[in-house]
Amino acid sequence: MTVILLCLLVILTLLSRFGIVFKAITTTLIILAYAFWYISDMFTGNGVTDAVFYHLLNSAQGTSLDDVVDKVAVAAVFIVIMLATVAAALYIKFKKRHFTGSRWTNVAWAGVLIATACMPFSRNIYLAIKETFLTPGNGYAVSSQYHKLNGELPKKYNFVFIYAESLEHTFRALDGKNYLPGLDAIANHYLDFTNIQQPLNMGFGWTMGGIVNTQCGIPLVMSQGNAGSNVSHFLSGANCIATWLTQQGYQTEFIRGSQKEFAGGDKFLSQHGWQAQHDKAWFEAHSLATPEQISGWGVHDDAMLDHAWNEYQRLSQAGKPFLLSFLTVDTHPPAGTYIPECDNHIEKSSEYPMLTAVACSDYMLSRFINKITQSEGFDNTIVVLVSDHLMMANGATSLLAKDEAARRNNFIVIKKDLHGTKNSTQGTLLDVWPTVLDLAGLPDKTLGFGKSLLDNTPGQFINDYVKGHARDYLAYASELWNYPSVRDPMVQKENSIQIGSQRYKLPLYSFVNENGRFKSLWFDSFAKTMARQIKPEDTFFYANLCQNMSINRPGICAYVVSPSEVKQLHITTAGIVDQKRVKQKSSLYQSGLLGISVGEDVYDYSGATLPEVFLPLPPGINFFAAKPHPTIMYSYASCALPRLPEEEMNAFLQQKNEAMIFSSNDSIACGDRSTLNQLARLLNIEALHKLQPRQQIVGLYTPEKTDYVIGAPNQHLDAFVDMTKPQLITLCRAFFDCP
Repeated sequence: MTVILLCLLVILTLLSRFGIVFKAITTTLIILAYAFWYISDMFTGNGVTDAVFYHLLNSAQGTSLDDVVDKVAVAAVFIVIMLATVAAALYIKFKKRHFTGSRWTNVAWAGVLIATACMPFSRNIYLAIKETFLTPGNGYAVSSQYHKLNGELPKKYNFVFIYAESLEHTFRALDGKNYLPGLDAIANHYLDFTNIQQPLNMGFGWTMGGIVNTQCGIPLVMSQGNAGSNVSHFLSGANCIATWLTQQGYQTEFIRGSQKEFAGGDKFLSQHGWQAQHDKAWFEAHSLATPEQISGWGVHDDAMLDHAWNEYQRLSQAGKPFLLSFLTVDTHPPAGTYIPECDNHIEKSSEYPMLTAVACSDYMLSRFINKITQSEGFDNTIVVLVSDHLMMANGATSLLAKDEAARRNNFIVIKKDLHGTKNSTQGTLLDVWPTVLDLAGLPDKTLGFGKSLLDNTPGQFINDYVKGHARDYLAYASELWNYPSVRDPMVQKENSIQIGSQRYKLPLYSFVNENGRFKSLWFDSFAKTMARQIKPEDTFFYANLCQNMSINRPGICAYVVSPSEVKQLHITTAGIVDQKRVKQKSSLYQSGLLGISVGEDVYDYSGATLPEVFLPLPPGINFFAAKPHPTIMYSYASCALPRLPEEEMNAFLQQKNEAMIFSSNDSIACGDRSTLNQLARLLNIEALHKLQPRQQIVGLYTPEKTDYVIGAPNQHLDAFVDMTKPQLITLCRAFFDCP
């Protein structure tokens, strides 16, 4: 429907000369908005989400050419359409060509414009922008809606809680076919929730988010979504299900095929009531999976489910109530993993490997659940299956996207006294555990911002989200991290910093509110992030090991930076041993500042940014212009190519009269030092002779002078360039702390 409206909009734009330039510009902007939504949807599978803005603002999100070629092709088609529309409008206007000239043509154009603006893609973009940028959020406004678990279970049911990776409800009726027949049959015999939505704002939509959504009843709000491993206390202010159940005398065990440390999952689970964690390393240590049963994503589901079944039997025989949970892995995008266990049991899809993996997961999970329902312990067991999030972009995205608004998460409850019930109450993953506890007989049917769906009324969170008022919930959820204050005690703990009671990896930076409390936490890409996000009125905190900032001083160098001054803190194992104020405005507040972040994580970490421009940096050595905007002029992958073409590069440098920015990325040095020696001569930098593998350099070159900064080996490096002068700004210069 949207495509039809856009075609009508273009046709009606060109049918009348009256206001044709205005109409063409407006139509082009509408097409541009739809193109932005469409290409975003190709990446996310869910239109424009906070993840889109996160990667636009913070990360290159490295993908291979094969991953992006179809998106580039689609973008090219949209560009051609927009240029053709504008060109045709200008031709008609100046050549005085027209088809009808009827005033009703413009009335029809306005009507189609309004209809197009009311389409779901427009609303999606509006809500995503509003939630991400325009609404600061007031946590206090929804504080009364946050509920901790109270009371005691009247009957100590055992719980088996299954997180089915990306296995959304939509697969049960995708393009006229049911790819989850086993789970669908189980759902039809027990309790099936068919309207579990995934909000398109921050806090939902990835595995760690889904785990926190269900167990704590809150969105997971982090500036860098999988950075939980960098903090010592994961959501220390949250009240979550496993902690409450351990207080009820439960044994708790979580099984996953991947590494438990990823995204800080081990910290979250251990700090929120989980007594045992079995992950990939545990499987390997106990020889529970063959090499063929382990892939890059982790232990395959056949080995993991065999172990889960053994643990279910062991815990059932132990006589104590238990919560056993596990997370599958074989349906992880982009293509999923097929295992031989499914041979002769499912129909394979030759066109969509992911759908084969989905069907295989259905067979494995339904077989596992049926074994429980046929076991002696089922009388006292509640089994829950949820998809941790909707499936991200994969080979079958084109099928899933046919009815994007209808996509839902799976939520199935298997309990002996339930008999084939469908519940279509609007809900989210926040409502899962309140509903399960309601089924278990607990009078208190709320957890966090979630509520039981058994009363057939949506909760306040989903009602507010639909109205575009979910930002307050995100603000409250962010407060549950118990962020520290710049006024708290600070002390060095090995290569990390402890602020108050919390310990963080370095580097660490955060914007700071008027009371000195951190508003968010970041751990990498400082220059790249700050060049885009800092505002003239912001105050921020930055801390790193002094040696990683080219400052010859032991300990940690930390700074509280405001528009009027920089407060310098020197922190050691004894605490803050020295501090002083510099009453000058940091150069990081000026406009026209290019932020450059380089390191071994070429795609996720590295890049150069202005507020409106992002420049990815390939591995090796890169040269790019300082004016008028950053564009790579010369790039050499020194670790992948033969000897540096010295004459060619020298000719390139000599023909440039303006200053050139240069930077490494990943590594320049890779054993053969001839390239380093050549660069040292060309750039007149003696230190390049001694550059180590994965030791980074950023600099500003002119034929008369070269200014540069070299980072510590195996460490990321951040620097800025004032594009108006140009001038290199190292971190110590930005903080007035150079030796």
